Amino acid sequence: VAKARYNDVGVQQLSSHVHPQIFPGSATQPSPELVRLSKDHLSRHDLLGKNTDTTPPVGFDLPDLQGSSLDEHFYKLGMDSAEPYLGQAKKYAYANAPPRPRKW
Repeated sequence: VAKARYNDVGVQQLSSHVHPQIFPGSATQPSPELVRLSKDHLSRHDLLGKNTDTTPPVGFDLPDLQGSSLDEHFYKLGMDSAEPYLGQAKKYAYANAPPRPRKW
């Protein structure tokens, strides 16, 4: 069962079911100094404590990450979709040009 998650300033985040699939092993909390800085910034812009839209938490299974982070995941997907064109482009980029004709 997915549960709604909220950060220290009250903004809804990914549900308890989806978050660990996207960010495995990263249940760290921000430092109190960063939370204080965030609250200060939001207060200065008259945003702290404002109502935010909330949605029911969603709980569905995602495909496994292709790597240990989202950055790695999308890099690997991009590299996979770039082939065979990337390999061919590199091959042609390093190829020696034929000799210039002696006579036109």
